Amino acid sequence: MRTFIESRWFALFNYILVIGSSICLYVWPQTWMWALALPFGLWLLKSISTRSLFRRPLLDGALFVFALTAALGYWAAYDETAAWQKFCLVLAAVFFYYAIAEQPAENFDLLAAFWFVVGIGIASYFLFTFDFSAYVVK
Repeated sequence: MRTFIESRWFALFNYILVIGSSICLYVWPQTWMWALALPFGLWLLKSISTRSLFRRPLLDGALFVFALTAALGYWAAYDETAAWQKFCLVLAAVFFYYAIAEQPAENFDLLAAFWFVVGIGIASYFLFTFDFSAYVVK
């Protein structure tokens, strides 16, 4: 079990799961419990079975302050529903940071190729759907 958790495929699965749960949180905010439970469970499993995930104290402290101020913002908010959704997105961002930080060097090429294709797709969508004649150049 420990060799699987330390493998590159577990890190890649965690990365994909965090991205998927973040998309679920953004599209369907009412799924916060299930969307955050899966990345939190994998993070907890990795931190229990291997060495601690907190390897960079300065950055980890900054992320803790970031999450703490988000919790304080939820506490002080007048619209608790919107504040809770934003707090869950901040937690997803913290999980996304840890998913990026734990990627081994073997996954860099695969992730770079994936994000290159995503970028080409977004640029192509903009290029083919934008009406350039609607905006007059000064």
